[in-house]
Amino acid sequence: FLIMVRGNVEAAQRQARALLHALELGFEVGGGRTHVLTASIGIAVYPLHGARPRLRGHAVTAMREVKQSGGNGYAVYD
Repeated sequence: FLIMVRGNVEAAQRQARALLHALELGFEVGGGRTHVLTASIGIAVYPLHGARPRLRGHAVTAMREVKQSGGNGYAVYD
């Protein structure tokens, strides 16, 4: 999924933390079972991390860093 937010790196980090927290709460499914999800989130911000056409690729690079370190977190493109 791709989520775009207005703001700076700090705003994107707040959104990432909020999303991770919401997923940790879990979702109740049939039979009273609860499923907890995780996410690996990559953050790239315009214009800090490049031109708009490159942001998605930079966010994917940051997301891969999270996945390689075990997932369930976020990273800012560097």
